Amino acid sequence: MAILEAACCGLLVISTRVGGIPEVLPPDMITFASEPSAQALVACIEDAILQDKLSRLNPQRFHERVKDMYTWPDVAERVSRVYDRIKEREPPTLEARLVNSLKRSFEMFECSFIFAAAGMDPGDEILR
Repeated sequence: MAILEAACCGLLVISTRVGGIPEVLPPDMITFASEPSAQALVACIEDAILQDKLSRLNPQRFHERVKDMYTWPDVAERVSRVYDRIKEREPPTLEARLVNSLKRSFEMFECSFIFAAAGMDPGDEILR
């Protein structure tokens, strides 16, 4: 929802390619970091600032496009396409699901370790 709100306000959206994010906006309204890292996100933000300074972004046009893209029939069509793509995929093997689960668990552990090493609690107000 925040991605749509940002685009509707005329902002170029910066994100990573996670979940359904790539399906939310057309490519010219969203910039994806090459990887989910702070350095990659900073590079995208710098590029967005440069585009804004060069007046390549039209906030009113972004607003109009988002308003036109998200009618109920359009939302239904997009959801249908996502489900169709999921149906066409081969389900992952049990081994692949376990490996993926372990990777995600490790990533969460790694983030917790970084917070602990920095003397921060993930629940700290500064991180919200």
